[in-house]
Amino acid sequence: MKLLTLLFTGLILFSCGGSDDAANTAGSCQDSPFIGSWSGNIAEAPDTMIFQEDCTGESSHCGSVFTYPSTTNNQGTVKIEVSANNGNVNCLPVGETSCTYVVDDIALEFTCGGDVLSYSKL
Repeated sequence: MKLLTLLFTGLILFSCGGSDDAANTAGSCQDSPFIGSWSGNIAEAPDTMIFQEDCTGESSHCGSVFTYPSTTNNQGTVKIEVSANNGNVNCLPVGETSCTYVVDDIALEFTCGGDVLSYSKL
């Protein structure tokens, strides 16, 4: 599975879906349903994903640093921009990847490519 086949393979929401390609500007994600820490697994390895209010995030398993677009929708498609990772198998590569997501107050699912990642809010 790919890391952000989550926020990303990890992010799936449930409201009225749509495409969210908004610019990533400091503080623009403060109302995002992704904000916070999420626990899940990537290829059976434990992972914690953290989404910040400044539209940046990280993955513990993949050592990933990424940005994501501002969205307040509970489902849709986002483009995740990974700027660094540790090279672990099943992690998103450096660069841009489109992922579908569904998220609520306690659960987050991402589908990037064919892999689905499920996370629970910490």
